[in-house]
Amino acid sequence: MTSKYNAAYMKRWKIDHDRGLTRTTTPARASEHIRQLISQHGVSIRSIADAAGISAGTISLLNRGKQTSIKRTYEAKILAVTAEKIFNRSLSTGFVPNIGARRRLQALMAIGWRHQDLTKRVGFSTGTMMHQRGNYISQFKHEAVLKVYDQLWNVPGPADGRTMTRVAKAGYAPPLAWDDESIDDPAAAPDLGTPLNSRGRPALGEARIKKIDALAEDVDYLRRTGAGIEEIEQRTGKRWADIRSELHRAGHQEVCDKLLIQLDNPKRTPRKAAA
Repeated sequence: MTSKYNAAYMKRWKIDHDRGLTRTTTPARASEHIRQLISQHGVSIRSIADAAGISAGTISLLNRGKQTSIKRTYEAKILAVTAEKIFNRSLSTGFVPNIGARRRLQALMAIGWRHQDLTKRVGFSTGTMMHQRGNYISQFKHEAVLKVYDQLWNVPGPADGRTMTRVAKAGYAPPLAWDDESIDDPAAAPDLGTPLNSRGRPALGEARIKKIDALAEDVDYLRRTGAGIEEIEQRTGKRWADIRSELHRAGHQEVCDKLLIQLDNPKRTPRKAAA
């Protein structure tokens, strides 16, 4: 076996040598690619090694600039590693950055899903995972959160008004503020729309926006997702009579009319729009 292997190796080596090809190259490109993966995506040495099929020791040496040469086959494997490949690798015992999972849990909480709801679905304590020290979680936990997020990202949760007020104060970005391509990227930021100052007015230089317009958008979104008056009251923290009055004065009466028609409740007839 050994003699046959050596003979085959020498044959391939001779062919490459005659063609002017070398089996090794400088580590510059591989080392730079490793550093970019770590700095831009927060991945670990071991996760890169898992995705490339190369020992973690070799990846570590390349990252620290301690490797003087590298096999061309190794270089090709390292350059083929992407953040997406690391996050989607099938090795359930590996580790990945926890930022993507945390952002997904926060986004679900922003639309009404509580820790007790999410913990049952993912199979471990989401509260513990959200506040644990360190920057990594197991691939298994990351995939569990990803699966639940894909199921619930557009489904309002059962949280009441008081819980939603606490979540709002925490400043969690909802699912629609994130792109699937960037939510795992530590350098990415959520798109929260036009920022408002403490009085509900747009920040300097931004397009004009009013809180009442945001309320109208929220109520219409809840209507389209099947929410009734009671749930809208809980989610907005306002009584229906106040919501209806505010939207009517601001010229958004059609939002209320659509909801009442959808509910088809004869006891609540749509209010006539002002002439």
